[in-house]
Amino acid sequence: MGKDGFLTPKAIANRQKSKGLQKLRWYCEMCKKQCRDENGFKCHTMSEAHQRQLLLVAERPSKFVEEFSREFKSAFLTLLKQRYPSKRVAANVVYNEYIADKEHTHMNSTEWRTLTSFVHHLGHEGLCIVDETPKGLFLQLVESDPEVLAQQALLERLDRRERDEDERQADFMKMQYEKDLELARARGLVLESQASELQREADEKIEVKFTAAPLAAKAAPALAQSAFGGEESDDDDVTAAGAQPSKRKMSAVEEIRREDERRKQRREEESRERERRKEEEESAREKESEERPWIEEGLVVRVLSKTLKDGKFYRQKGTVTATEGFVATVKLHEFKATIRIDQDMLETVLPSLDGMVRLLAGPLRGATGRLREIHTDRYCATVKITEPDMHRGKVVEDLPYEHICKLDQS
Repeated sequence: MGKDGFLTPKAIANRQKSKGLQKLRWYCEMCKKQCRDENGFKCHTMSEAHQRQLLLVAERPSKFVEEFSREFKSAFLTLLKQRYPSKRVAANVVYNEYIADKEHTHMNSTEWRTLTSFVHHLGHEGLCIVDETPKGLFLQLVESDPEVLAQQALLERLDRRERDEDERQADFMKMQYEKDLELARARGLVLESQASELQREADEKIEVKFTAAPLAAKAAPALAQSAFGGEESDDDDVTAAGAQPSKRKMSAVEEIRREDERRKQRREEESRERERRKEEEESAREKESEERPWIEEGLVVRVLSKTLKDGKFYRQKGTVTATEGFVATVKLHEFKATIRIDQDMLETVLPSLDGMVRLLAGPLRGATGRLREIHTDRYCATVKITEPDMHRGKVVEDLPYEHICKLDQS
């Protein structure tokens, strides 16, 4: 009978079956336990651990309900803030995204029995703006972050300042126009036009003709006598050939926005430059790592040569006792023999979980850590660094199998 372990077929099959969402009817909220079928759920409810937890909940049920309600409310608002900040969205959309997480707190363990009651609770608390429509409930998060509120207030002040400036400019132009008109009337340069009735004979027809001006006449600016005796353009939009239009002075809001755009562009250029330098450094380290041997003393390796001793040592494990360039001296565990072999004929060995490993490539090459998790579907692992002290406690994920190797603890 095979041994139980993390990489056994049974353990792998169980992990594959537990992926994704399971049926809610077979989930125990008190124990945070998801069962795959009715028989498993029945066995869980009869277990000693479930009975002890049931006794604890029976002593103070309101405490557990409040805790579950607080967790559900906090996670729901966090998702709403991250995915739909200051946006109006359907409550069902947010809830479906929330329950997609396998480890979420279920609503049936909270004080709210339906999503409608929970959304109304958020509205009464002033956390969201709730809107009931024929298509369902819609909600919008009420922003309470001081930084976001300060940014919104700044934008409102800028918009108000821009509107005030436009209004002041319009009032000034209107006042200047009235002053010039009064001056022209005083000099008698403006003739007051009066409306009169149309007079025509009984059988006279009214004809209206539209004549198109020549192209050259359109291009040339038509000059007319102004009220002040000078010559000015009859059409303000038409400028003389070769003349440059006057540049409008930018408002304070436009200057601030342009400065923000320039600052943002500089930040993006600096970020691209940092990423480029980082990629160059990583490529240089990888190139240097490829030119250096990965074998070290104390590593546990596996022999891949099928010709050595007629394949007798194939797939056998051993410990590296000495190195000379790309050649390692390996002491085999099973045959009690010592061989010299090139590193191309060796492969790394993974320990069991929480075993010690050495990092063989990357920026943390030479560091020592403990194996925390193995991802068999992606052929990589997660390691928690223990040495050196400057990187102690750092968790490195998605390390390929060939970048880590087991350390001999004997």
